[in-house]
Amino acid sequence: PLEATAKATLTDVIALGNPQRLVDMDAQGIDYQAINVNAWGYSADRALARDLCALQNEKIAQYVAQHPNRFVGMATLPLQHPDLAAEQLEHAVRKLGLRGAAIGGSVEGAELSDRRFDPFWAKAEELNAPIYLHPADPVEQYSTYGDYNEIKRATWGWGVETGTHALRMIFGGVFDRFPKARLGLGHMGETLPFLLWRFQYGRW
Repeated sequence: PLEATAKATLTDVIALGNPQRLVDMDAQGIDYQAINVNAWGYSADRALARDLCALQNEKIAQYVAQHPNRFVGMATLPLQHPDLAAEQLEHAVRKLGLRGAAIGGSVEGAELSDRRFDPFWAKAEELNAPIYLHPADPVEQYSTYGDYNEIKRATWGWGVETGTHALRMIFGGVFDRFPKARLGLGHMGETLPFLLWRFQYGRW
């Protein structure tokens, strides 16, 4: 089944040595791929979160090192502990050779524009490390969605959620404080580029 195949190819990074990912990439004409495993870190105490993220990042680095012309690695970070996330980002980039990190939009209910994350954004700016904001479910579903499950998640909800997190960072001053920080959005920018006029003139 397709679902089983997808799960197998996603876990081959940790298994190491499984050639199926390369086979699939070749079949689909994909030359280069960014790999990450967990964009949301781990809701755990400081020591456990550090160890889990470090182990995962080391495994990603090992896999990328086997195929440096085909893969680039993105780190998982314990954003629940911003100073530790900054330390691990530096280790992942400078020591492990990973390119940046993948993160989620809400960290135990805190928004990415919260000043508690300033040490992390400062480190990302210093390292010139791209940070990919991965879509996820909201902490609370919008009431207007009601029982229409068809418009939740990938159809509509994820784009709205992720785009809103990005806007909160912009209007919350993250890029005023760290103008060289690099935030990546997938899926055609989660529709934000198509709404630039509104963002420019709609602040009232």
